[in-house]
Parts: sequence; C-alpha cells; structure tokens
Amino acid sequence: KNNDFYTDSAGRSFDSGGQGRHAMESQFDAKSIEAQRFAKDLCAKLRQAALQNRFEKLYVVAAPAFLGVLRECLDDNAKTRIAGEIPKDVARQAPEDIRSKLPDYL
Repeated sequence: KNNDFYTDSAGRSFDSGGQGRHAMESQFDAKSIEAQRFAKDLCAKLRQAALQNRFEKLYVVAAPAFLGVLRECLDDNAKTRIAGEIPKDVARQAPEDIRSKLPDYL
C-alpha cells in the first residue's frame, strides 16, 4: 500500500470556504517512486555485470508495469543480452509456482 511508505498519517486542512476539515493527500506516489529507485539500482547492477561479461543471456520476469520501468533504464549493452521477457507479477509466489510459469528451457 502507498501508505506503508509513510511514517505519519496524512495532514489535516480546513476547507477554503467553510468549517470542514479533510485529510491532505500526498502529491507523490511512494510506490511508484520506490519502484523507479529499485529499477535504477537493478539497472546499474545489470550494466556492471554486462560490462564484466558475467552473463550472456538475460531472462526477465517482472510485473508488466515494472518491466516498462526497467526497459527505460537499461543500457544498450544489457538490452542486447535480453533473451526473453515474461510479464508476470510473481513476487509473492512460492518458487515452485514461479517455476511452473516459466518455459521448460529456463
């Protein structure tokens, strides 16, 4: 949940024309910001590993939205090594469930 990224509850504000009060919402989507930060960290590690020839092929399994963020930050050297992508969110699944979703050749 987006609220899990914040330590405090939302602030309160008065309506501009009356006695009503309401919670103020954050202008930032913490979940999206955290996903972008994680993607940049991952891309930096993949960039370094590709430069050191630590892998020839890369198969990426990620939620579709995160896969898009990842594509944006990968450098060309790492992108050319992507042998396949599987747009599935498997982060909370057991290893045997993830394995069942992957092609046999992986």
